[in-house]
Amino acid sequence: MDMNLFPQVAGLNPATSRQRKVWKAMERYVVDHPGAPLFARPAYDDPTWVPVTIDYGVLIDGRLRYERFANHD
Repeated sequence: MDMNLFPQVAGLNPATSRQRKVWKAMERYVVDHPGAPLFARPAYDDPTWVPVTIDYGVLIDGRLRYERFANHD
């Protein structure tokens, strides 16, 4: 079943991590602004299904907010 799912490291989940705070702020913006253009792009450096980075972008007031998140511990 292909549902565009991929593993995220625990570092994106603790509420105290910088990555998590930035990720959640971007997610919050999208929730508060239905229809806001966004993308999430996993990047791989080996044949596994675990990405090494996740690029996440949201269009905010006509400007792209883009972040690259490390997906490794």
